[in-house]
Amino acid sequence: MEPPARKKPRSRKGSGTVFQRFDGRWVARTPPVDGVQRKFVRQTKAEARAALSSAFADGLGSLPTPTIPLGTYAKRWLASLAESSLAASTIETYRTDVINHVLPRLGAIPIGNLTSTRVAEWLTAMQREGVGVRAVAKSFAALRRILSQAVSDGVIAANPAKALDTSRKPRYTAPPATILTFAQVQRLLAEVASHRLGALVVLTAYTGARQSEYIGLRWRDLDLAQPRISITRNLVLVGNEHAAGRTKTRTSSREIELPQVVIPGLRAHLAAMRAEDQDTSANALVFPSRRGTPLRRQNLLRAVLYPALARARLPRITWHQMRHSLATTLIEAGEPVEVVSRLLGHADPTITMRVYSQAFARRQRQAADTIDQLARENKVPNKVPRPQPRERRK
Repeated sequence: MEPPARKKPRSRKGSGTVFQRFDGRWVARTPPVDGVQRKFVRQTKAEARAALSSAFADGLGSLPTPTIPLGTYAKRWLASLAESSLAASTIETYRTDVINHVLPRLGAIPIGNLTSTRVAEWLTAMQREGVGVRAVAKSFAALRRILSQAVSDGVIAANPAKALDTSRKPRYTAPPATILTFAQVQRLLAEVASHRLGALVVLTAYTGARQSEYIGLRWRDLDLAQPRISITRNLVLVGNEHAAGRTKTRTSSREIELPQVVIPGLRAHLAAMRAEDQDTSANALVFPSRRGTPLRRQNLLRAVLYPALARARLPRITWHQMRHSLATTLIEAGEPVEVVSRLLGHADPTITMRVYSQAFARRQRQAADTIDQLARENKVPNKVPRPQPRERRK
């Protein structure tokens, strides 16, 4: 006779609970204190138990309570992003949205008193005040992340932004991008050929790298002999200072093979920088301002791109739309999506297919025309033979 199985020891009353969620993560929950129960979400059971033990060691009463103002917690959350894997540009976007839209309207509310109704009223108020749809959607996304972190930290039990009715959540659909044809791009490049930063426009138009990636480009990243460029970082404006950060995604760090058409302009640019007595050592910026400082994105638009577009009588586009124009040209020319995706630094080719779906739709039309051309060349009959009458039985 087998010995009876030992029963799993039950947790001592008042010691809290640890259990696994449906998504595989572990939850530690403290016993109620003054009617409030804290919850910690961790990746492993050991981490959850450690969080629970830490809560008891510190004294449950000293844990953050739901009375903490949302603004106070939001500022702590923003400060913690510096240690995250997020790109500097993403952190700056969150900071701007939180400071401009979350803190002024919701910052004084105790985080435990924030409900789905209050969140919906906040969204409605922003829309009535004329805040753009995109800004509203981004601010809501920032608030949702703040409250999700508060749930993981055990500050609140549930995320009121996540519980918001689907019909009331803001959605932003970007308008169709203005795309220049390859012939129009040539007209644009002719207008910037003599500009001090003309080589930057040419490089963007022919390689499709992001503006922040070229603002942070150093001479050691540029190899005119091979020729290629190594994209390893970007420079973004954080407040009034530029900050070097990681590229947008892991695959954004890449090497770009340069077409020969850009090499003369880059050599001329190097000579011009030396004539200005600019620093051209390995760690110096390839495209600095006249004072040797990093370029500002808005200044590039106002001083370089917009005037050139006006002189060429072309529609006004953003700097990023030069990237879209190149990708569309390559896709319509038949370049494999994997090659275009790698050139642009997308995390996955499916992103490329989604962003440039219109270009792929035109490729389908080209594929149909190719089939027609092959059919004509091989004299494939396009008439459907008539069915023969069936013989009558005698």
